[in-house]
Amino acid sequence: MAEFRTQIPAHAIERCTASIIFNPSVPDKAFERIVAQSASQLMSSGFRSTGPSVGLSVDVVTGRVIHSAEGAPKLYIGPDGQTQVTVMPNLIALSTPQYVRWAHFHNLIEKILRPLCDAYNNIVSINAVKLEYWDRFLWTGSWSDFDVDQLLDVSSGVISQKAMQAEREWHSHCGWFEFLGPSKRLVNVNADVVEVRENGVTPLPSIGIYTMMQDQVFTPEHQANFEAVSASKKFDELHVGLKNLFASLILKSYATRIGLLGEKKNA
Repeated sequence: MAEFRTQIPAHAIERCTASIIFNPSVPDKAFERIVAQSASQLMSSGFRSTGPSVGLSVDVVTGRVIHSAEGAPKLYIGPDGQTQVTVMPNLIALSTPQYVRWAHFHNLIEKILRPLCDAYNNIVSINAVKLEYWDRFLWTGSWSDFDVDQLLDVSSGVISQKAMQAEREWHSHCGWFEFLGPSKRLVNVNADVVEVRENGVTPLPSIGIYTMMQDQVFTPEHQANFEAVSASKKFDELHVGLKNLFASLILKSYATRIGLLGEKKNA
């Protein structure tokens, strides 16, 4: 009987990204100093520079990455050839497809992003902290017997029931704000049903689920209270929030299988 499975038994995570966004952007000269300092620190940890790319910036309200005339991001690739650090005038980010468990990724955040964050925070303020997950489930059958109801919990209310009725590929994108004292939290849940080729050969129906939470300053008057909680603690809170959110999107049997419920601690 066909079923959904993940590429590794422990979890369904394809990629995880942690970002810290600042407002305003650091001035050009200060950014050059930070880049020089970060390059030395990162290279001592086995990262290598991939060279500059086109100029980009991050909109502090929407989180969108937009083109700009200045501030080309500096990109660094880790010893595994896949973990990436991005350094921009108003953003630093750590991204990896080599997710093991939260404690390991959080340790990487502390080792890689925290020194960078301290350098920025001496000049500008933290405006937002964002955590993103990309998960994927592969269907072992074909489109003829593909059944999203064997994975997704329609009672979650955040995945379009109309989209779930489609015969093959479909997309459901949902987002909202939650207001939490000095911060407001942007939440995104995107579900995408597409065909993928496992090992580049076998075509399989799949469900990709993107979840994101971003805590940002509610108003300028809340800046001091927002920064009273460290970015490290904010990441822990976002992780718990995303874990609970993701567990609500899928059936309990699958949530247990990938460690979101029960005794497994890999999520």
